[in-house]
Amino acid sequence: MAISRGFRTILPHGDERLQRNDQIFVLARPDEIPVVARAMGKLEAPIQRIMILGGTKVGAQVARQLGDEKIVRSS
Repeated sequence: MAISRGFRTILPHGDERLQRNDQIFVLARPDEIPVVARAMGKLEAPIQRIMILGGTKVGAQVARQLGDEKIVRSS
């Protein structure tokens, strides 16, 4: 969905190439996450941290539900 490069955010259109230290943002269905992780050279590991962007009612509800499942910890 996006590449963060230094202070720039890039919305790739297919011709963009990843560079060292790029941070990428990917949107995938839960069952596709292992495929994406392997494509990026990452080993499968349990999800330990998540980030919810946006302060909408939906985001708040998701955070509440995850908190109920003891997945989200306050710092």
